[in-house]
Amino acid sequence: MFFIDIIYQTSIRVLSESSGAGKTTVSSALIVKILVTNPGKVLVVTPSNAAADAAAASFEAFLKSVPQVKNVLRTVRIYSQRRELSLVTSKNDTQSPLFMTLHDSVRSHKEWKRLLHIIPDPDIDRFKKGTEVRYLVDAFIKAIEKDILRTTDVIFTTLVTSRDQRLSFLSGQFSTILVDETGQALEFDFVPLIELRPGRLVFVGDHQQLRPMVSAFCVPFLQFSMHTVGL
Repeated sequence: MFFIDIIYQTSIRVLSESSGAGKTTVSSALIVKILVTNPGKVLVVTPSNAAADAAAASFEAFLKSVPQVKNVLRTVRIYSQRRELSLVTSKNDTQSPLFMTLHDSVRSHKEWKRLLHIIPDPDIDRFKKGTEVRYLVDAFIKAIEKDILRTTDVIFTTLVTSRDQRLSFLSGQFSTILVDETGQALEFDFVPLIELRPGRLVFVGDHQQLRPMVSAFCVPFLQFSMHTVGL
């Protein structure tokens, strides 16, 4: 509780500890404290999808120890639209047992059932090129997503997807943005977060673990001492 109170009282805070020190638990407890004592939303971002999935799953597990808020807080995990397309094409319609994704939330929404009466397979039609149905489905789904995000308390996503237009309308509504695994990101990765105008920025990570990941193909030729990964 001592660390949580210190972080809560500042607008920018860096929490750096080694692996296994309890950063994830402290982050989850901080999110709950912020939402209970202060109105607003919390955005949790990470450099990778694996880290975002882990953060969302850890937070849902932590909520089980706080039953008085578990059924009150609404959380959602946002994937990029390209990743959602891969979920659709793979016909993976099973919901995650660990956390609720925006993809799943849309399909649980009451308006989704209305759409199914009009268009039998909106997931596939949404990504078809050159069809009028595509624009109709896309607009319908965007309206549902906006309605869901407007009432969501905690959003989990990656640094790249935080630039998504689906989050832009929430600018100024985040009381806190928490960046997990900060050591894997570069400084300019945080610029989109500042554009969301949060009330507080919290950076969590260990700079002695994984180094930043750079996706530019020219990095090896420039002889930068960083990991390179494909897009």
